Amino acid sequence: MVLFLFLIYLSFSFFVLNCDAIKTVNSCKCDLEDGQVIDLSKLAKKDGSARFVDIHDGLGSDTFSYNPCKGFSQGSCSDVAVCQTRGTDNYNAGDQKGAVCFQDNTGISIVYTSDSPVMIQNVKRTTVLYLTCDSSTEGDLQVQGEITESTYVCNKITQKRFQLYYTIFNLTANRVK
Repeated sequence: MVLFLFLIYLSFSFFVLNCDAIKTVNSCKCDLEDGQVIDLSKLAKKDGSARFVDIHDGLGSDTFSYNPCKGFSQGSCSDVAVCQTRGTDNYNAGDQKGAVCFQDNTGISIVYTSDSPVMIQNVKRTTVLYLTCDSSTEGDLQVQGEITESTYVCNKITQKRFQLYYTIFNLTANRVK
């Protein structure tokens, strides 16, 4: 079975999302309560480059690169999971080492948080990768675009707010029992 993923990169307005942490094996794998495993390793490049490179967002203003499981470098982004490019500037949009798996009312997600604070209010950029099964698609990444002024609240687990940037990525991975 192939897993269809939505990568969402959120930004500064407010909504509440109830979510429960599920076991994060590593930045590649999440163990579900029913015994199944979400495994992104078949999508990952292991040579230090991104699996998906310079994918334009829906607004045409930014590009995003993403590699599951292993960090990559691109421009001033170094050892990241997600790199956002706007003009000649690159932004770390999430690191592999901080990946955490969650399950909420919209499904399963992996949340990547950047070690690099954004200049506004010393906030760290965060990317949310939503996963959905789709056996008809493999290796496709679509980015919808950034929405400004959002706050993501995972109130059951962290009781903490993340100020983020919002972009949707769609891609695929295998779901392994």
